[in-house]
Amino acid sequence: MNKIGGILMFADVLQLAAEKQQMVSVKIQDGRILIGLPQISRQENRVKILDESGMVTFPFDEIVHVMRLINFSF
Repeated sequence: MNKIGGILMFADVLQLAAEKQQMVSVKIQDGRILIGLPQISRQENRVKILDESGMVTFPFDEIVHVMRLINFSF
């Protein structure tokens, strides 16, 4: 997968998680793993994650991996 395809895939996953109010785990290039609620950014090349310490904003091209964290209730 090329870099642009990866960025678009990450954007789609983060958009879906934001719409469904689901937590995500995002690994970025500097090795940090951020866990929080994604929020729609007005800047189309950036993502916002609301974590326990506040809002973190970074460019999509710094994302290495994204996971949606889904709670199942039985």
